[in-house]
Amino acid sequence: MSERTIEDPEIAEYLDRRGEWCVLTTLDADGYPHSVALGYYRIGDLLYVGTPARTQKVRNAEANPHGSLMVAGSKDSGDWSGVLVQGDLEIVRDDGERLAIEREGRRQRGVPEDELPEAPREGEVILRLRPRRTIRWSY
Repeated sequence: MSERTIEDPEIAEYLDRRGEWCVLTTLDADGYPHSVALGYYRIGDLLYVGTPARTQKVRNAEANPHGSLMVAGSKDSGDWSGVLVQGDLEIVRDDGERLAIEREGRRQRGVPEDELPEAPREGEVILRLRPRRTIRWSY
């Protein structure tokens, strides 16, 4: 296991090729981890997840911005590697900023320009993770 930054080309490539799924962990009011699987994407050195605005993970991020995002291979695939990114969560509520982030995320997934959204998803926010520590492993 080694600690590196998300700017490391190997880390960025790993996050970009792993597909859309991660495990996002926030801390609840009692300090216990709250982990959920959901889609993610990377823009530069920041990681993003979209979520309904009234979820536990959003309430947790409002109270305590510390969180982590983990992307890992699976036993079934024989890929015993992963990346854990720990950092600070920000809640993006501004419609214009959310739309720009959503459009870029879909571009990265191969959605044609003429099929990109014209408005952000109703009732959602985006959680942005600013990395502080990144750990990569491979067994």
